[in-house]
Amino acid sequence: MNSKEKMRENIRRERLVRDLRALPWQGAPLVALHSSLSSIGQVEGGATTVVEALLSVLGKSGTLMVPVFTYSFSSIGNRPPFDYEKSPSLVGAITEAVRLHPLAIRSFHPTHSVAAIGPRAVDLTKAHLSSSPLGVGSPFHRLAQWGGDIMLLGCDHRSNSLLHVAEVLAGVAYIDVPFSKGQKYETARIVRGGRDLVEMKLYQAPGCSRGFEKAKEVLERAGAIRTGRVGQAEVQLFSASEALDAITRALKKQPGLLLCDIEDCEICPRRRKAIGV
Repeated sequence: MNSKEKMRENIRRERLVRDLRALPWQGAPLVALHSSLSSIGQVEGGATTVVEALLSVLGKSGTLMVPVFTYSFSSIGNRPPFDYEKSPSLVGAITEAVRLHPLAIRSFHPTHSVAAIGPRAVDLTKAHLSSSPLGVGSPFHRLAQWGGDIMLLGCDHRSNSLLHVAEVLAGVAYIDVPFSKGQKYETARIVRGGRDLVEMKLYQAPGCSRGFEKAKEVLERAGAIRTGRVGQAEVQLFSASEALDAITRALKKQPGLLLCDIEDCEICPRRRKAIGV
């Protein structure tokens, strides 16, 4: 056991419930969660305990949504095809615990599916395949339209999927520049019952998010962020619709705001070129 592990507190379900209830919630109990299990501390029962604590606080009228992204692009590294029943979430233990929950409903999307539990789960997850991964009509866009909150639990805005929706709504000129050079789209494959289905094209596929922490300053200036703590983790809560409006306005003024400055990035330099910066 290293020194970092020794410093982690033992966190029980009762502590999680108490901390979650103390957060500055506003409006309807509808929340999309981005999370880091390790940031909370040494949680007894692990990710499942966190999910059960959240559902307890949201109550029967509340709905919890999480990304359960698989990034099953066949055009990027020939990733495995998407299997609705079996493909695990690649974005954290808490999201996978939600996916495996007996009441969870998963959206059908080969790269950016979500899972939701609660009375609005069906409406949030339906018809995802007919919308862009994280654009107009996607589950994150619907959540914003319906007055939901975004919670960043132990993570920052580099995990904030709503920012991809803002890129689409702002109509930034780089939105159709994919990771795959020389194309206007990515491709993905879906399997069901062990059988490959037709490979599909994906437009407006999300790009790099390593520059997304720059959105925090915009949201702070707008007075949108509410803060708290759960266990040892810092929490940011904000209205999805308010955040979407603020970031969309900022992108229309400064289209390159969310692009990263990392030299070896595979996509941001080409996206900068698309907007002339």
